[in-house]
Amino acid sequence: MKTIFINGSPHGRQGNSEIFIRQLMIGMNVVSDVLYVSTHQYDELADQAALADRLIFVMPLYVHAMPGIVMKLFEVMKPAKKGAQILFVVQSGFIEAAQSAYCVKALKHQAARLGYECLGVVVRGNSAGVSLMPEKANRKLFEDLQALGQRLAETGELDEVIAARLGDPYRLSRKKLCQLQLLSRLGLGDLYWQYMLRKNHAYKKRFDRPFGQ
Repeated sequence: MKTIFINGSPHGRQGNSEIFIRQLMIGMNVVSDVLYVSTHQYDELADQAALADRLIFVMPLYVHAMPGIVMKLFEVMKPAKKGAQILFVVQSGFIEAAQSAYCVKALKHQAARLGYECLGVVVRGNSAGVSLMPEKANRKLFEDLQALGQRLAETGELDEVIAARLGDPYRLSRKKLCQLQLLSRLGLGDLYWQYMLRKNHAYKKRFDRPFGQ
């Protein structure tokens, strides 16, 4: 079975989606072709994707939707060949997997429209810092991704238990929300963004309103 990964991130090889792909490959024990939608070669990518028996799309969530470049690829993709499968993995910076609900519906719709057997949509929240953290900090995530890939390679099916674990929490509890609100009031809830603002020499401009009246 010919498996092709499609990296739907505008960051291409430099984004978190690439890390997810590499961990899935380790679990599947394959070195598979990877197509990068960031090249904008949509017709060429569509031709290559049509050759796959199994497509695995990995992408970030952009404002509750798939990246625009992924939608453009879908617009030129050809109907799936008989028996072809498709799996989606969506990773986002939001803690709650529920933030990807609209994207999940849209991806399933595209799979049905093109005639693919959809194996499912795996959602992983709280992933914004994956590329910035040491490997030890990502150990559990990587183990789950590898196990997901291994199960897919062995059975051709999505392991729903692992997928559910990756998608936890779906929604934050009231207690957790209160804790996060407290951290925010103490100025501890946005340390990463403060770091990014300082790194880009924009910290003093964080309250600017260039389009405000």
